Amino acid sequence: MGVDIEELKFQLQESEQMLADIRSQLDSSQRSNWLADTQLRSNLEIDVNQLKEKVRSLENDLEDEKLNHQEAVMRCHELEEHIQRVVI
Repeated sequence: MGVDIEELKFQLQESEQMLADIRSQLDSSQRSNWLADTQLRSNLEIDVNQLKEKVRSLENDLEDEKLNHQEAVMRCHELEEHIQRVVI
């Protein structure tokens, strides 16, 4: 036979070792990706919550400004009426 059985055994062992190394690297990569994904999701959740709070704050500010505007318009009408009464 042209192929030595011992050489085949050695090649098989090398192949099995390479496969084990590749599996180990795959497991490590998957763990790393899982951790990165978890961190990203956590950071995104924090960002979303901060943005929601900012939206609530801006909505409250807008409501305050609307109320102030309505009060200013009413005061303006009152002053116009007062001026018309004084002029007449």
